[in-house]
Amino acid sequence: MSIGRRGAVSFALLILSMTAQASPAKKGQAPGEVRLTTRSGEARELFLEGRSYRENWRLPEALQAWRSAALKDPNFAMAHLFVSFYTPDPQEEVKARTEAKRLASRASRGEQLMVQWYAGAKEGNFVPAIAAMNDVLELYPRDKWLLFQAGRWLILQRRWDKGQALLERALAVDPNYTAALNQIGYLYANSGPQFERSFKTFEHYAQIRPREPNPQDSWAEVLRMAGEYQKSLEHYRKALEIDPKFASSQLGLADNYALLGDQTRARAEYEKAIQMTGNQRDQIAYKNQIALTYVREGNYDQADEHYLKVAGEARTLGLADLEADCRRYMAMYQPDIDAALKHLDEAEKIVHANRSVDAEHMNLALSRVLYVRAWRAAKASRTSMIAEATAKLEKLSKHSGSNLIRQNYEAAAGMLALAHGKYPDAVAHLEEEDLYTHLISMEQAALAYEKNGNQRDAARLRDMVKHSNIPGIEYVLVVAPMRSGNAMAGTSKP
Repeated sequence: MSIGRRGAVSFALLILSMTAQASPAKKGQAPGEVRLTTRSGEARELFLEGRSYRENWRLPEALQAWRSAALKDPNFAMAHLFVSFYTPDPQEEVKARTEAKRLASRASRGEQLMVQWYAGAKEGNFVPAIAAMNDVLELYPRDKWLLFQAGRWLILQRRWDKGQALLERALAVDPNYTAALNQIGYLYANSGPQFERSFKTFEHYAQIRPREPNPQDSWAEVLRMAGEYQKSLEHYRKALEIDPKFASSQLGLADNYALLGDQTRARAEYEKAIQMTGNQRDQIAYKNQIALTYVREGNYDQADEHYLKVAGEARTLGLADLEADCRRYMAMYQPDIDAALKHLDEAEKIVHANRSVDAEHMNLALSRVLYVRAWRAAKASRTSMIAEATAKLEKLSKHSGSNLIRQNYEAAAGMLALAHGKYPDAVAHLEEEDLYTHLISMEQAALAYEKNGNQRDAARLRDMVKHSNIPGIEYVLVVAPMRSGNAMAGTSKP
């Protein structure tokens, strides 16, 4: 499994993974890897065992191994760091990250840089985090685990070329390195796309790990992206035959049925996925997918009821970013602009009142709220409101240094330029957005191209939108209407 470009794209979403049946092979560190500082051989072995689990997307086992390593050696900075990075519990995350930072001075130079990188990103300090990442990569240029982690992080920040280069370096060290194979297979599916190359990559991965569910799960996901739903269902079922508790594949089945139009079946499959995972963040995400089935049916009252219920659960769990997301989703489909804006106001209040979730998650959540505010304002021809949201996004982008937030700002700036009839400026801003992730931005960029007289690129983008098979809310609001010929015209004329 990989988040790739599914839904919420953030550094912390590296944690998505499911349960295991087989244990990873035990092995020591290879030459040229970041040196681990611990006096406990057992703690070292547990840490490496967790890493092996993580390489095959088995997060619960990986997290438990890292927790055990930290218990065996309370002074093991890297064990605390990885617990902080992968736990879904905000309180455990803060405690473990604080310990990792406190212990870093006793660790090796490579470990110190990793703490600066991981902790800096979590705390929203992206510039020093990136500097630390670059420094540790220079110290350990052939550490395949390090190359994979950095490559994936850059991809989740939508720095595709740089991320791909690091993944290719990891595969040059070990051509059968499953973590890098999995990620680069997704990259091929999103680049071009190069589906046949992606399929071959996952076929190779499945041959290397025939008893692991993740190769089949990833293969199924890119098949769905290519619109091959029946083959996708077959591979999800193969993954579940290998591991009946692999919740990612159960989620995939549900998403497929939702996209195929069988919302009743989709809801039943989502419920099974919820029961399979003990990860509370995942459970909230799966419950939001149930709410989305009602949006697909046009039953907005039922959707509202479900999103509000999930928002309450997220609040109880202290997951403020997910609570804000629920309000943002509700704002996206409301027919009435004023009702939509009330939900966005609530989302902003939730973000600003947060006292538990890390800065990276909350800054990204706020940027998404502002992005949707700009889009809804553009649809309603409220130019001053677009300008206000864009200004806030610009300020947040400069403060954060996050490429994801910067791209949300560029998209909003493009919508503002469109509203003012400055079509070349709109194109310039929207081209700074990643036009293969946000379907809303693709819709707006197509309009900007059209207004600027570039009919070819407008048609190309709209064709890409029509062929998207992403099981999120933007599919419902952008792809489905465009396929049916009922898409809204975008921003109104100034």
